[in-house]
Amino acid sequence: MNKIEKMIKELCPNGVEWKNITDIADTFIGLVTTMTKYYSNTGTPLIFNSSIKENKFVFNKMIFLDTKFAMKHKNKMHKKGDIITVHTGDVGTSAIIDDLLDGSLGFATIVSRIKNNSKVDNKYVCYFLNSGIAKFQIYNRIKGDRDNLNLKDFNQILIPIPPLAVQAEIVKILDNFTELTAELTAELTAELTARKKQYEYYRDKLLSLDNILKRGGVTKKLGEVCEFVVGGDIPKNKISKHKTDNYNIPVYSNGTDKNMLYGYTGIAKINRKCVSISARGTIGYCHLHVTPFYPIVRLICAIPNENILIADYLKYSLDCINIKGTNSGIPQLTTPMVNNIQIPIPPLEVQQEIVDILDKFESMCNSLTEGLPAEIEARKKQYEYYRDKLLSFTN
Repeated sequence: MNKIEKMIKELCPNGVEWKNITDIADTFIGLVTTMTKYYSNTGTPLIFNSSIKENKFVFNKMIFLDTKFAMKHKNKMHKKGDIITVHTGDVGTSAIIDDLLDGSLGFATIVSRIKNNSKVDNKYVCYFLNSGIAKFQIYNRIKGDRDNLNLKDFNQILIPIPPLAVQAEIVKILDNFTELTAELTAELTAELTARKKQYEYYRDKLLSLDNILKRGGVTKKLGEVCEFVVGGDIPKNKISKHKTDNYNIPVYSNGTDKNMLYGYTGIAKINRKCVSISARGTIGYCHLHVTPFYPIVRLICAIPNENILIADYLKYSLDCINIKGTNSGIPQLTTPMVNNIQIPIPPLEVQQEIVDILDKFESMCNSLTEGLPAEIEARKKQYEYYRDKLLSFTN
């Protein structure tokens, strides 16, 4: 029997009472009026539903309200310790107002203010509102096509209220678990950052002009060693969003490797190993292509002369260069500009040696990059499992 079970058995042998949230807290909705004209650089912080995350607030950009306008709605102002819950969007997700947000206002957010702190721990209630148990109640009440939790339905939520000592112990356990998860995430992120810096250091050193010249290299313009193919439009009847027997050639647009796939076609405009360079948007972003594909507009594809230049080496070399577009009008990269880019080119055997070294470094970085989200997700699921187990009470 664990500590929580012992405390439950001793302090509430007849079970834990479930109470309506309005029995333990005063609830109300934040401001629902148009406030744009009252935005200010300083004043009263404004909290949107999108800023409320599980047990914390995340602001992409802090927005303030004119103090004079805010004071007209003093009765809606948050107090330290208030629980703020998402009304529209990720409904039910909750966080607690701290010293920095004391006196803030919320836009269409749900506020719960504990009536008696000697009997109910606000942090315990916040943990419960974020639990799968509370979300199950909430999801059965939301109405309409979009997730929208109104105050009337929120006020029907039932919360288990064990003795304060039990609440405090649960909060302590979940706080520790959250802290350990944050520490692990920070360590993994720091390790990934260090590996990336190490990789970039060795890449830049291996591909430096001095190193290449010492190893028998020369400097050449890309136009001297590459053939260029510019992407173009493809007829709508020649492209499919899904891969089929007749549409199995990837179509790429500009962008990062995670979002550049545009669809599939039956036409391969490029059949050789090459490096694509974004001419618009993410200007200068390079991607190594090893299989046939079709590039659409805003991609300039450099196909190296294999007797002089290895495509993998070209990709690594271009990663070291800050490729810029035009300064006037819409920023863009042109083929003549790419033609004139200069890179140091050593003998083919040296290029392959450099590629082999950098491939190993890149593989290590990719393993960490892929493993980090997976590890964080695993920790999150583990936390959610124990949180919901701790907050499951029989009445």
